[in-house]
Amino acid sequence: CIMDGQDIKPTAFIKILGVHIDEQLTWAQHNAKAAGKADRARMGAARATRGLSQNDRAYYARALAHPYLDYCQSALVGPTRAAEESLGRAYNRTARMAANIDIEAATQWRRRGGAPDQADRSAVTLAELGWPTWQRRRAATRAAWVSKIWHTEQPRR
Repeated sequence: CIMDGQDIKPTAFIKILGVHIDEQLTWAQHNAKAAGKADRARMGAARATRGLSQNDRAYYARALAHPYLDYCQSALVGPTRAAEESLGRAYNRTARMAANIDIEAATQWRRRGGAPDQADRSAVTLAELGWPTWQRRRAATRAAWVSKIWHTEQPRR
């Protein structure tokens, strides 16, 4: 394809204003990148918060990792299940880091002869921290955006 005399090569996705858009609008690429950035922030926060209380670890996880998970999520319509699950898994990993169970609990579970299902472990951890599930968090974010648009009447046509 040629546009304005420039040869344009087709790609599987494009990046516009930090959002990775694929040709099928699955959002898999965007969510995988967001989950990767959140994981790197989570690992940095885990190193920096060793020895701090659970509340402090949770604060740093929310402040440093969650913005990557939230970026543009309220605008994404119809992500594939795989795309959605990649963010949910990253969110659950931040919860386990905040509760400091990644190492301690895994060691205890191994000593007891097996680990519980990862989803069960994450559900218990989210409840312990008082965090909503990823699905509820995402729904609340969308509701907040709709409410803001409704009350401010922005954007207008």
